[in-house]
Amino acid sequence: MRQMQIDGLDQVIIDYASPDFPKSIQELRPAVYRDGMLFYCVLGPSLQAGIVGCAETVDAALEAWDKQLKDRLIDPKEDDEVIQYVLDNIDASSWIIW
Repeated sequence: MRQMQIDGLDQVIIDYASPDFPKSIQELRPAVYRDGMLFYCVLGPSLQAGIVGCAETVDAALEAWDKQLKDRLIDPKEDDEVIQYVLDNIDASSWIIW
């Protein structure tokens, strides 16, 4: 899976090891960037195909991203390359709470 390029946008540096973050964020390390007044958290090749969280704060964008990830894992589409990447590369069962 190709990660979205964020050239020209303000990337936000995140301490992914922070115990305040859920395991999903610590392990998958989605890119976080700022565009004007909004923060975007993205894992995947684009905003359309990727797992995305968007909000007015970094923490809220990460929380929205984590929710979208878990929602997509509940009912994965067969052709969802981002979810397939997640399933192939980590043990999601260790951090998913149904």
